[in-house]
Amino acid sequence: MPAAAQEPPPGLPRIGDPVKFDKNGVLPFREEKTRLDYAADQLRAEPGFIIYLVVHAAKESCVGEARSRGVRAKNYLVRYRHVRPREVVWIDAGYGDEFVTDVWIRPSNAEAPAKAHEDTASQRQLRLDHRCRIKCRSCDFQKRRT
Repeated sequence: MPAAAQEPPPGLPRIGDPVKFDKNGVLPFREEKTRLDYAADQLRAEPGFIIYLVVHAAKESCVGEARSRGVRAKNYLVRYRHVRPREVVWIDAGYGDEFVTDVWIRPSNAEAPAKAHEDTASQRQLRLDHRCRIKCRSCDFQKRRT
């Protein structure tokens, strides 16, 4: 007998139609995992849906930060919440004024969500730090410098 899905916290919708399930900024990973847990529980309640993580890096961010956070979130959902890899998609949506992750839960036959924010930072405005605090072991761009 499948477990009943948890009710999302106040302000987060139950899904049925493709809607944005959650939106967050830079969070400690412990808090991010809690929010991903709600999405995983909701996905179990809605078979045939896909979680989309649309990641917008800030104009002042680490090199590869959107990729690192997207891969980290997907790995958490697959390894610890046992979501099938094909049911989680992360999208690098470019740069904005601040770091934002939009979490969508959509039917598998629906199109992927479009970029929710326009790139508000031009290449000249970007300040990318090469000493990133977030690590992604499976990302090849983060090599140790000796």
